[in-house]
Amino acid sequence: TDLPALTAELARTFAPAIRRAGLTLTLDCPPMPGPAQVDPQMWATILLNLLSNALKFTFEGGVTVSLRALTDATPDSPAASVTGDGALLEPPAIELAVTDTGVGIPPEEHARLFERFHRVLGTRSRTFEGSGIGLALVAELTALHGGTVGVDSTEGAGSTFRVRIPWVPADAAGAAHPAPRGAGAEDPATTGEVAEGAAGAAGDAEGTARTLERQTAGFVAEAMRWVGGAPADAVPVPAAAGPAEGARTPTVLVVDDSADMREYLEGLLSQHYRVRTARDGEEALRMARADPPDLVLSDVMMPNLDGIGLLSGLRGDPATMQLPVVLLSARAGEDGMVEGLEAGADDYLIKPFTARELLARVRSNLELERSRRVRIELERRQAMLDQAERMARVGSFEIDLATGRLDASDEMRRMLGLLDDAAWGPPEPSLAEVIDRFVHADDRAAAHTAVRSASRSDPVDVELRIGNDAGSRLVRVWGELVNSDPARPVIRGSVQDIQDQRAAEQALAAAAVARETAIREHRIAEQLQTSLLPTQDFAPDGLDVGTYYRAGVAGTQVGGDWYDVIELGSGRTALVVGDVMGRGVRAAAVMGQLRSATRAYARLDLPPADVLGLLDGAVRELGDDHIVTCVYAVFDPFDGTLTYANSGHVPPLVVGPDGARRLTTVSPPLGTSAGFPTEEEVHLPPGTSLTLYTDGLVERRSDPLDAGIDALVAALQDLSAGGAGALPDGGLARAVVERLVPEDPTDDIAVLVAVPIPDGGEAAAAALPLQDDRQTVGKARRWLAATLAEWHIGAPLADDVVLAVDELVTNAVVHADGPRQLRVRRSDEWLYAEVTDGTGVLPRAVRAGSEDEHGRGLQMVGLLAHQWGARPTRDGKSVWCRFALPGGGA
Repeated sequence: TDLPALTAELARTFAPAIRRAGLTLTLDCPPMPGPAQVDPQMWATILLNLLSNALKFTFEGGVTVSLRALTDATPDSPAASVTGDGALLEPPAIELAVTDTGVGIPPEEHARLFERFHRVLGTRSRTFEGSGIGLALVAELTALHGGTVGVDSTEGAGSTFRVRIPWVPADAAGAAHPAPRGAGAEDPATTGEVAEGAAGAAGDAEGTARTLERQTAGFVAEAMRWVGGAPADAVPVPAAAGPAEGARTPTVLVVDDSADMREYLEGLLSQHYRVRTARDGEEALRMARADPPDLVLSDVMMPNLDGIGLLSGLRGDPATMQLPVVLLSARAGEDGMVEGLEAGADDYLIKPFTARELLARVRSNLELERSRRVRIELERRQAMLDQAERMARVGSFEIDLATGRLDASDEMRRMLGLLDDAAWGPPEPSLAEVIDRFVHADDRAAAHTAVRSASRSDPVDVELRIGNDAGSRLVRVWGELVNSDPARPVIRGSVQDIQDQRAAEQALAAAAVARETAIREHRIAEQLQTSLLPTQDFAPDGLDVGTYYRAGVAGTQVGGDWYDVIELGSGRTALVVGDVMGRGVRAAAVMGQLRSATRAYARLDLPPADVLGLLDGAVRELGDDHIVTCVYAVFDPFDGTLTYANSGHVPPLVVGPDGARRLTTVSPPLGTSAGFPTEEEVHLPPGTSLTLYTDGLVERRSDPLDAGIDALVAALQDLSAGGAGALPDGGLARAVVERLVPEDPTDDIAVLVAVPIPDGGEAAAAALPLQDDRQTVGKARRWLAATLAEWHIGAPLADDVVLAVDELVTNAVVHADGPRQLRVRRSDEWLYAEVTDGTGVLPRAVRAGSEDEHGRGLQMVGLLAHQWGARPTRDGKSVWCRFALPGGGA
């Protein structure tokens, strides 16, 4: 080999990395007398390791590579020099010196620099990669050439590494001279890098050149990463040549601080596996946790976190604790292997190793891992099957017809109560034993018959009871004959516990019957309730009334809510809303009876408190378990007064321009016998509205009742301002229900809204106090005639009205105490006349004969008026009559 040319060429490959680091590279390789005999790859490894070492520890200045022939060798070799056989170097010799201006080496470290795995700790460096075998490798390769290696270094001033080998010249024909001293000896310490790279290179110059190129490229690429030429984290990993697309290819994570070794292992393994690489244990641990590989192949000696630390980290993480780990180490001997295996490694491989051995170890560990995963998956699926059987209450079995033995799953054993029974087996019990022991006595014959049928290829589908009369459960047995092995026919099947299923089916059937019954009851009750409610064609005098009813959908029953509008005498109107506590046909029937009773009592034209008092007795007569709430109010259009009584019902609401208020006077509910109802009177002028309603409109389980009433008030004010009127079709009443209860309500809702009609058009009213003297009758006739004339009511109707009212005034003056008053009012259809006095005795019509002097007055009133009547008042009584105006009332 032309050693100066080879040395200079190898050194120049480091020039880009050295320049990028801001250093200088000086070459001093003068020609030699002739070619020298060396192994080119070993020489390249020696030089590249020394250059890499110099760049790693030099930050200013430069690196000098010199090569010279020593013709006058002296015995004063460097202090740390090593010889192949311990003798002094004999001339002639070749000396390679690599000098740097780096950080230098402490004197106490010189003697151990060339030991394997020795690293100088705490020294500034461009990288902390490396395991301390580079200089040891230089020493060993130098020794194989029969040479020595030494170092001169001053801490802080730089270092010079000298390699001296004998100069073994080659003649012009290239005939080989005797091999260098020690070259023929086998050295077990040679690493895998040398063993894999050196064999067979001699004699093939082209092959040697390619090998040197690859060898140099690895060192240079690593050096460029140190100086920022290609950051280590950004180095692209070559795509692995693996199996065809879609195949499941195991992933191997290769961990080594040596770029050469990573590249070598990756190239070797990528033919069969997907390969990922990491520079040290910390990087490998992050990669494994983020995306666990199938196997980790790791060097032991590494910076930051070594292989043993990586192994500990993997075993301590549940996500990676089962990963197979193969450790690689140059530490020969039993101690290193035992340490790795005790740390939890699955395998341990000592350098140097052959490619075949490495692939075999990787393949066997991956296969063991695959087998372990298959076993775990089978166990998991068996556990899932057992859980599914347990949750579905379905056990499985197999009957060997040749032996009569029964093999049962865990769930079937649970059904039989034998899961922990040691007597179950082995050997397994016979089918006959199981039937006689566990099947109900009344069902054993059916069980034996089913087995015999199955043995003839008939499918089994039979229901049996397991247990005895004291306690048994119903199961359904399915089975079929399996003839996959004619010599061993078996029956396979399942047993399902259907006790709860049958009970549920019976409960569902009973629920269906109850539901159908409830639906029919609901339909009847709803029809009954709807038929009992009044129609909405109300036209009371002086009021615009709207009502709305919506049945609840809670359960299958209707309730007892109702409303009514009853026209009383003298143009007055009774407004009623009530609620029978309870649901169903019974509540609807009670509601119907109470509505009829209310109408009957209203015909008596009694005060509201008296009407509710009578209804209280009616409720008590219907039974002690009925409670009813009700509001009964009477509106008098003459003076716009509303007299009401409330028995336990939600408060009526009055909403007008001046605001809203609740009519809060409340007495106990009807049916409680808690006293006579209280009566109140309020003024209800035009422009206001009165709202009566049931609690289904405002009562919510999650909110207090007052909150619901406040919401109703707000809705009434908003809708009234928006123009929703209390029309016969429910206008305001319907709108307020749809606003507050947009969905189907859970309780029945009844709403009644009444709005006084403002004065205007032909409507008019007038009143005249009556004095206690005979002249009052004449004054009343004259006043009434004038009023009728003013209202444009002419004869003959005016004459009839004056004559009838004359009789009423005469009776009041002659037969009753004061105070007395005559008042008349007309609407578009009717004329009302009413005389009040202070005597509570109600008059009654008598059939007077031709000779009777008295008794003809009320007969005359009845003939002249369309209708007449008398009612008690708070101070006495009122006698009234009404007349149909032309084109008005019939």
